[in-house]
Amino acid sequence: CLKMGVVAVPVYPPHPGKSKDVQMFAKVVGDCAAKYVLTCEAYNYQKKMLGIKQSLTLKKTNSVSWPKGLEWVVVDSVLVKSDDGNSNALKHRPKANDLAFLQYTSGSTSDPKGVMITHGNLAHNMTIFTNELGSLDDTVVCSWLPQYHDMGLIGSQLGILYCGGSGYYMSPISFLQR
Repeated sequence: CLKMGVVAVPVYPPHPGKSKDVQMFAKVVGDCAAKYVLTCEAYNYQKKMLGIKQSLTLKKTNSVSWPKGLEWVVVDSVLVKSDDGNSNALKHRPKANDLAFLQYTSGSTSDPKGVMITHGNLAHNMTIFTNELGSLDDTVVCSWLPQYHDMGLIGSQLGILYCGGSGYYMSPISFLQR
């Protein structure tokens, strides 16, 4: 998204069968006026299967209602290439004040609130973070931190991209199960 000049909104993936989770997701979607959801095949399949199960169930009290008008895009095998065939080329050269992404608060005490992170904010944060940790292209990170959380997204995933190191990641759920 950063390469394409698209404003990403990393969020906690709601449990497809839990109405409360989907309602929180819907609040974020409504607040930021999202048009697309990038997802993986496994999550998309689970969402569809639970929807089919709900439609076949007689008891409708806990049925989940997903936000309308969203296009779900499965990105497991998507590789975007520029016009010159280079998948690493930037399509968009951002300015420091351009919005890089929206990061939403947890919503544990009230509705989630979007925090606007500019490219300037991000560059400053990444410079300090990587300098203080001495991160270089030989840095290796192993993390279970979620990608929608500040430390998982900025401190781990974007930090490795920024310094040119390598990252190994596992799902937070897999980490907690062990």
